[in-house]
Amino acid sequence: MAPVDEALTDPVRLVETVYALISGPAGAPRDWARWRSLYLPDARMLRTVVDPRGRPRAMRFGLDEYIADVAPRFAASGFHEKQVGWHAERFGAVMSARSVYEARRDPADRELLKRGVNFIHLYDDGTRWWIASVVWDDARPGVAEPDWFRRATPGQAASSLS
Repeated sequence: MAPVDEALTDPVRLVETVYALISGPAGAPRDWARWRSLYLPDARMLRTVVDPRGRPRAMRFGLDEYIADVAPRFAASGFHEKQVGWHAERFGAVMSARSVYEARRDPADRELLKRGVNFIHLYDDGTRWWIASVVWDDARPGVAEPDWFRRATPGQAASSLS
């Protein structure tokens, strides 16, 4: 019997696996097939960006569009993202999770590239968890940081499930 893949049966591990799969040194290949296997085939992503006038706008991606967007940056520069805070609420077969993250070029770097929040919607089909969508924004000047964001401890993933 094949071993159970805990990344598919535990939503916290599923999200931590996503972070691990997109992390690596400059030029290191990412396991995009494994990464895709964690998402519903038609999963959507939305990253907020700030336009030249300082207004937020949405960049929307399917899985392949996301890979095409980040692959050149991952080839040119190291990128290591990890979860430092987690809170989720579940109802039936769906879950909404808030994952606070930090990113660095190298895990040993003291300097942060960014810190922000992924809002992740997950679906349990009865045998495994799937990511249905991810929406995220980075901390930046002018964005109020709620208490739960400031309390997320660098180097430690706080966890709660309601």
